[in-house]
Amino acid sequence: MLLDLPNHASQIALTFLSVLTFALGFRTGTRKAIGRDRRKEFNAIAVRLRAMLIRQRIRPTPYDSVPSRVDVDLLMNYMDARGKRRFALARQRYKQARSDQTRRDSAGRYYFQDVSPIQAAITDLLSELHIR
Repeated sequence: MLLDLPNHASQIALTFLSVLTFALGFRTGTRKAIGRDRRKEFNAIAVRLRAMLIRQRIRPTPYDSVPSRVDVDLLMNYMDARGKRRFALARQRYKQARSDQTRRDSAGRYYFQDVSPIQAAITDLLSELHIR
């Protein structure tokens, strides 16, 4: 196709093609680099939260720390709308299970009546925190 064009038109077409492929390559490379950075930042937060939740799943107690609002907000910043919704629902189930199972004995100490709903909620929450 380019060989049939006169020399001047052929040079313009080649220049245009070169600029177009450079622009597309630059845009694609930049998007890939941004995506890689976002995954690294997501994973840094997710690893910390997963470690906390895995320890709690083994033996949950009312004195365990829950994921902070700051960590949750940072994590959700890197999720798409569907992921945010699913993570928020799993987090709500986790908080509700902890609240429903928390009891206080006569000495004033807190304990969980049944840990299985909490462990199930933690498993659901962990499924939303897979490392990318």
